[in-house]
Amino acid sequence: MGEVFSDIAVSADGFAAGLHQREEKPLGEIDENWLHSWMFDTYEENKAEVDAIVDSGATIMGRNMFGPVRGDWDRDWQGWWGDDPPYHGPVFVLTHFPREPLR
Repeated sequence: MGEVFSDIAVSADGFAAGLHQREEKPLGEIDENWLHSWMFDTYEENKAEVDAIVDSGATIMGRNMFGPVRGDWDRDWQGWWGDDPPYHGPVFVLTHFPREPLR
């Protein structure tokens, strides 16, 4: 059996995203620099950690991390990141609403 790792950015008060998440604001009403600036502002210092997150063998994420679509899949949503996803392996989205797999 392989190793399992968990990565999540959480504020000191326990939030991983702000309220009112929507397509224009993937992290909701929050200053996204509070949680993620270390990945971009000091990338070279944190390259190993960032690479480990995006180059894992597979990624499991919740429905909100995948996108703003709620309830039944009523549109052709491909994920927040567009045509060039940061994940370089299978992504499994946990949801109560089935959908055909994306390639």
